[in-house]
Amino acid sequence: MTKKIFAVSMFIGLFMLASCQKEQSELTLSSLPSQATITGTLKYDAGAYKSADNTLLTGYELPAANRTISVTIATSQYVSGTAQGDQYFTATTDAEGRFSINIPVSNKDISATVSVVPFYADYYLESTNLTTVTFSNALYKVAAGQTVTLSQNDVEVVELVAECEYVPYDIEFNQTVTVNGAAVVDAFVSDGGGGWNEGTAPFASQPVFVTANVDGYKIKMQATTDALGNYTVNMNLPSDCWDYPSGVTFNTSIESTLGNMNYYYKSSGTWMGPQVIQVVYSASAYSNGSATLTSANKFSPVQLSRFTVDTDPVNLVGLPQGDGGYPFGWR
Repeated sequence: MTKKIFAVSMFIGLFMLASCQKEQSELTLSSLPSQATITGTLKYDAGAYKSADNTLLTGYELPAANRTISVTIATSQYVSGTAQGDQYFTATTDAEGRFSINIPVSNKDISATVSVVPFYADYYLESTNLTTVTFSNALYKVAAGQTVTLSQNDVEVVELVAECEYVPYDIEFNQTVTVNGAAVVDAFVSDGGGGWNEGTAPFASQPVFVTANVDGYKIKMQATTDALGNYTVNMNLPSDCWDYPSGVTFNTSIESTLGNMNYYYKSSGTWMGPQVIQVVYSASAYSNGSATLTSANKFSPVQLSRFTVDTDPVNLVGLPQGDGGYPFGWR
């Protein structure tokens, strides 16, 4: 009777080890004498990228932040006899794509497979005239997991690169649309009598990004505003866009960037300044528009609405505070 009870107990223990995630965690923390560490980075090949000097780069790898790394180990490596199933350990990458996982090990080497839970991110495809086409929510995978051998107090370093599973490379571009717009920035402007009023000033000589949303993917181009905050960009669209005129929309946005502004404040009723301060231009500003077709199946120019860029001081510490707080802006 004692032998039979022992055999049943051992079978139940193996079954729970192979199939129950909760029991697996108890095993990793208390039952094994030591640990090994797997550390490394995860990147993904985002395709083409246009740098600030208008150089088009390919094979552009970005850190894969907040993605799940998985480590798979056969249960049979932890227990004697024939055990079914696998043990799984996971970690989440940080903002730089770095990760670290502690793995329980015994007094013998253990083979582990390091991989990535498939995820979605944008993929950039080269077009013409240094244009990149953005495929939204492309699926990324690691083609094959990386195998490592773990021993007590070991540290294994791995570098993983996820690839886009599918991109429709057969796109042809033969439609062009001109997109115009303007941008202003929150500012204080002179009232002509020595005072200042809340208003706007041109968002001059600054980069803006125009995006066309076309039938499930995006085409993104950069433009630069002139002294009055106006911008123009000629965008190349796929050859079949004329079939979907209602599906082509445009928007303009900015990326967070630093700039300088003149700081003014009112002290005892008198306006003082200016003092140059550093500010952050907000990335939340945008404008929208849509494309229309002419009778010749060509796109007429698109005029986007003017949008306003917010500004936030980088650091107010040390600035004189006037009667009404911290007003600031351009002359």
